[in-house]
Amino acid sequence: SVKRFVLNTLRESGEPMTSRKITELWAEERGLSADEATLNQLRKRIGACIKSCVNQGLIADQGWTKDHDTNGPYKLWKLSV
Repeated sequence: SVKRFVLNTLRESGEPMTSRKITELWAEERGLSADEATLNQLRKRIGACIKSCVNQGLIADQGWTKDHDTNGPYKLWKLSV
């Protein structure tokens, strides 16, 4: 379900997204509390999914964010197809 969500989110977005943004949307859709600890745990799952999709040629690296918070820059991802 994570892979389906990630691919659908990137497809619907039409623009590159960060794993952090995808994680926030996933938590929101599932009604999970969005505290930092939860988001970090979920982002590990999303990141592993993205890595797997990159290895399968489904998702491609699109560079880094230019406007970011003190934790950035963040890697941007987009569907390869």
